[in-house]
Amino acid sequence: MSEDPKLKQLTMEHTQNAFLQPFLVWLLPAKWRLQRGWRELRRFVVPEVHRQMAESTCEDPKDGMTSPSLIAWMVKDGRTELERDPHLLTTLVGSIAAGSTYSIGNFICQALSDLAAHPEVLDTVRAEIRARHAQIGGCWGFATLRGLDNLESAMKETARLTPGTLIVYSRVVQRDHILENGTLLRKGQFVTISGPSRTRDESVFAHAERYDGLRFCADPKALEQHRALPFSSVDTDILTWGSGRWACPGRYLADMTAKIFLVKLIDEYDIAFVDGVQPGRSAIHEFLFFHPENKMLLRRRNDAVGIEWTNENTAAV
Repeated sequence: MSEDPKLKQLTMEHTQNAFLQPFLVWLLPAKWRLQRGWRELRRFVVPEVHRQMAESTCEDPKDGMTSPSLIAWMVKDGRTELERDPHLLTTLVGSIAAGSTYSIGNFICQALSDLAAHPEVLDTVRAEIRARHAQIGGCWGFATLRGLDNLESAMKETARLTPGTLIVYSRVVQRDHILENGTLLRKGQFVTISGPSRTRDESVFAHAERYDGLRFCADPKALEQHRALPFSSVDTDILTWGSGRWACPGRYLADMTAKIFLVKLIDEYDIAFVDGVQPGRSAIHEFLFFHPENKMLLRRRNDAVGIEWTNENTAAV
């Protein structure tokens, strides 16, 4: 029955209203805001794309030098006119900005929630941050974020228990194939892997269902492996970033951004829950997230060391 083409069509299209949707959508204020946002984004991106394209054709290499940026990379790597089209690149920039802003913010909120639920881990991470602050003389930059083993461990644990999605490594079958057990994979079907089947496997992680923010640096052997596979690394046990050619290219940016926020917030604020209850994880289909309407309590600490990030420190790293 599952191979019946009529059933497949019904499964895909039974919720679609192909006639009314294109018209009714324009009555929604959300659609108006979205279109206005795209117009404003084009005013930023299109002129910059034209400037980058002009610089890329400059005969003098010095005149053509530009600071690394997402747009510069896309213009440089574009192989066809379509791939360098300013309006197409605007769409890509907007999509990347929306996806990265939400996913990083979602992870930071969940990491703070997990730390607040386990004060002993939070205190250990805070002490580590302050020890690092004293060690580097308060000069925080990208390189100084390395070596925060306890913070990295807590970040890994949050990613292990609350990944962005429960289904990972989606791949398309390119031709019919029969597995050794007789299972037929048809061309066009998706093959995916259940992330929790690995991250919650008791043979891989002791007490896999329990949060242990310091599990990755609990002993010298674990710490050695932890340092060899930092949070931004592709890991076969914690499937946060995917793997191979399709591994998340923005994982280094996400790693640094999350650490900058977490270091600052953990140093300066006490964190608690409304009514003492940790907000639960929300889910839509296979996607897990920290609900935007969740609330936590923050109170400024009197003993904060005052971590500051400066362009000079960052550039010097």
